[in-house]
Amino acid sequence: MKTAFSRKYQKKGFTLIEVIVASSLFITVVTISTGALISIISANSKAQSVTSVMHNINFALEDLSRRARVGTEYQCDGSKDDCIAGSTFSFKYSDGSRYLYKLGSGANANQIVQKIGDSGAETPITAAEVSVQSLRFVVSGMYPKISTTGGLTDQVQPRMFIVLKGKAGDKPGQQTDFVIQTSITKRGLDEII
Repeated sequence: MKTAFSRKYQKKGFTLIEVIVASSLFITVVTISTGALISIISANSKAQSVTSVMHNINFALEDLSRRARVGTEYQCDGSKDDCIAGSTFSFKYSDGSRYLYKLGSGANANQIVQKIGDSGAETPITAAEVSVQSLRFVVSGMYPKISTTGGLTDQVQPRMFIVLKGKAGDKPGQQTDFVIQTSITKRGLDEII
């Protein structure tokens, strides 16, 4: 009777070892899945942050480009001549006011700032999440196309290149380096001198 009783209970259920192995396998799978989910959420957060910042930079450069296209009297670093690597760019807008763009300093450090008129305040046109490390303007074709005095002409419309380098994002783990270049050609014909 003892043998029939022990044989009946030996065939059913799991041993302690089987339960421990199954539990540890389940915990391992859940841990890996949770880590992957957290990684995906972090990557999504970074992508949204970078997208927002890049939209801001694109908007700032588009605004600068639209104004400069219809502007006159381009100046790079205060000079009306061609400029290879200027740090400031100004022009006379269609309403008669002078716009100046440069890399800010002080409270506006690492931001592109805009100054309207000679006495206007410098206003940042990029968000605080954008850290602009380098801003260069290249201006060519500044000699007039038509000369009434027989002086220098270059037969080229004024053209400006903007090269912008920096970091997008405000959190150290979510920052992304970027380099953006755009070109602008003056819409109106060269002035006659």
